[in-house]
Amino acid sequence: MALAVALQLGHAGFRAAVPARHGANPGLTVAGSRRPARRSRGRLPAGATVGARRRGGRRPRVSPRIPARLRAHPERLALLPDFTRTAAATGVPSELLEALAWQESGWQDNVVSRDGAVGVGQLLPVTVSFTNGLLKQSLDPAHPKENIRLAGRYLSYLLGRAGGNEALAVAAYGQGLASVQRSGIHPGTRQYVADVLALRDRFAA
Repeated sequence: MALAVALQLGHAGFRAAVPARHGANPGLTVAGSRRPARRSRGRLPAGATVGARRRGGRRPRVSPRIPARLRAHPERLALLPDFTRTAAATGVPSELLEALAWQESGWQDNVVSRDGAVGVGQLLPVTVSFTNGLLKQSLDPAHPKENIRLAGRYLSYLLGRAGGNEALAVAAYGQGLASVQRSGIHPGTRQYVADVLALRDRFAA
């Protein structure tokens, strides 16, 4: 379904309420401040290939179109295998999860929004609690790998509620499913969805 048509569906595309807005890109702060996250001075490990995933000891290349800022931060690139594993475990397209997390936090684990959403996937405590219930685990969103697992499982849930419609699932992730159900997709959310889906193409191998 085309993006424009998908977004017009609004709350009609969903059937059940889940936690309210988990926290999205606007108003991101680091450790409670409005300063940008600290920059890494590290270099790529010896023999590492920029923009590649580890698989069986090899690092096949991924899309050369990934954001330049990601290439500049090897500590963030190191999270690629965690996105890949989470995508495989949840059935979420890896490039969609990667794009959404990049839009939310720039793959930074120390980012906190004004609403209290934390980490790589920018998750609110209510969303963490809900998703841990789905997983029947107690993952800590302060740990990047566990935050990615939580974000992936939550996105998988939203994709299920959206009938696989990525635009609607991303809208619910950014705005909150309950809000989308109640009042439809907000104008700002439409831009958020467009940005994530554009990034999705950049992360695709």
